[in-house]
Amino acid sequence: MKGLFKGLFSPGKAATPAPPEDPQERIAWRKARMFAWQAAWHDHFDRDKTLMALGEFDRPKSIRDDIDSDYRLIFGISQAEKATRDACFDQFPQGAEMAARFDAYLTKKPVQMTQAEAREGLEELAPLLTAAGPSEEIDYALVEIVDRDTKEGLQALGQTDDVTIVLEASEFEQRTYTDLASNTARSFLTEPLYASAGNYYQLRDWVTSAMYGRESDAIYGVLYRMWAGGWQVALGESSVILAKRHVGPKAG
Repeated sequence: MKGLFKGLFSPGKAATPAPPEDPQERIAWRKARMFAWQAAWHDHFDRDKTLMALGEFDRPKSIRDDIDSDYRLIFGISQAEKATRDACFDQFPQGAEMAARFDAYLTKKPVQMTQAEAREGLEELAPLLTAAGPSEEIDYALVEIVDRDTKEGLQALGQTDDVTIVLEASEFEQRTYTDLASNTARSFLTEPLYASAGNYYQLRDWVTSAMYGRESDAIYGVLYRMWAGGWQVALGESSVILAKRHVGPKAG
């Protein structure tokens, strides 16, 4: 996976103008940027020969005012040509790096991580979360393995929280997501990246962490690498949960 993280902290191009200081003006700025990005993405999609050939991503008569329901963009970005994806991401802070990460996800074949490798990933993750100042202490030595490809494993996982919940009240989280331009870009990209990953947030978190610095990048980089290898990290009542799912070609 080393090639996946090439240029992890390279500077990116921020084409978005600086947001204003006034709270009400900032709200208006955010709405204006979201709509401008939507319009630009539709324009790029209009010129994508691959999307046009599919016949499933025609431009709507009017652009919805909410990216979360703009299904052309949400489901089309993963099928668009690389040049289109690059142009779409170029509008955001660290856009080139985010486009490169998304491209890595789309082009790299998934390889199943062993349980031993997943435990090594957890060992790498534990000090990063601790250093970030989580809202609660976690004993990373207490680990339970579940298989989310089974009914029992999926039910067990449903009783847990994603491990990133410990960051929600931390100083790390408060420091990380205060930049309005990056935060607005993250909100815009949430649904397209969530859908591209098959309704998982790990891709969104890793791609957009390029905008937030080394601490965020390190944490979400490990979580993404584990997820891409078939493992999620969650918190149960008294243990850390490593939830396995199958990725890659099936045996036989």
